[in-house]
Amino acid sequence: MNEYLIERVVSEELERTVLGPEAGPAIEREETGFVAQVSDQPIGLRLRSLFADLGNAIPPEITLYKQFEVWLIPHRFSLIRRRGLAEPTYVGLTVEYIHENATCSIISLIPGPAMQQHGRIHFGADYSGNISTTGAVSSGQSVTGAPNIVHGALGFTLAAEGGLGFRFEAVVSTPVVSAVGIGSSRCEWGFEKREEPLFGKTIETWSVVVLPRRRRELRYRIKYYYLVRTLFFATRRESDFIEIVCSLPAQ
Repeated sequence: MNEYLIERVVSEELERTVLGPEAGPAIEREETGFVAQVSDQPIGLRLRSLFADLGNAIPPEITLYKQFEVWLIPHRFSLIRRRGLAEPTYVGLTVEYIHENATCSIISLIPGPAMQQHGRIHFGADYSGNISTTGAVSSGQSVTGAPNIVHGALGFTLAAEGGLGFRFEAVVSTPVVSAVGIGSSRCEWGFEKREEPLFGKTIETWSVVVLPRRRRELRYRIKYYYLVRTLFFATRRESDFIEIVCSLPAQ
């Protein structure tokens, strides 16, 4: 696990306007004492193998698998405060898959978008649903019982209707989520602070991606960002893009 600074100021001119021209670097240093601890040796999960491990092979008539494989790709990091007293109000990550003009299409995102409605948050410690044989995720369907296979925060079981039931045990305790990127080779998640702080814990996300068969690794660039409130305005800090290689096991 490596550490990366999150200190690039996105709108420095706005902060100077708010704080005044006399604002010195000491103020900025006080607010940028965060690093991202990144899991930099991720391993993808082959959807077809998950079905097989649960005793339900992918039907041969699904032509998608003649040319492609469907993979679940994990992204895990922790925001750690090394100095200062600033507290993020929003934390996010942006992922750009390096496909070199080959097929690379995001089918689904876990977690998906979640909204606050009528005072209740519709995403919590039991975010569950089904993954179809083609990788489409339908959330909100209850999955009962202990999962048969567990990878990080994701647990899998065989669903009654032939799909793959999953349960995502939320490790983010402030679960108002934005998630975008379906149909693209780029995706992004954002987590909004509620009662609990967003730093000092692991944030885990997964994408379901279609790739050509016989791929043994997926390279991607990822950056992390957070928002802090500077007097009247929310200001953003970003990391540089980090290149990571995700292993795609043969079996």
